Amino acid sequence: MSSLEEPREPIKICLMSDGSVMTEDGEYLGTWQADENDHRSFTPDGHSEPLLFHPFIPILCDMIEAWHEGGALTGIDRPSAP
Repeated sequence: MSSLEEPREPIKICLMSDGSVMTEDGEYLGTWQADENDHRSFTPDGHSEPLLFHPFIPILCDMIEAWHEGGALTGIDRPSAP
């Protein structure tokens, strides 16, 4: 089986065309944008400044997922439990 035929992991973080960031379950997390150099950033809902930055979308999505799940990104405010 070639790598093109291997199953892909489900997309957990979606960067929407309107600039919003959603989970696969439809939870709104904040916004994303690209600057004039096409570097991307993520600003969590309720924050006024970007929190995460990365030029490559898949890596930014992984970082957002880790932040959202309270994972590997230490020292960064995470969403509080409902």
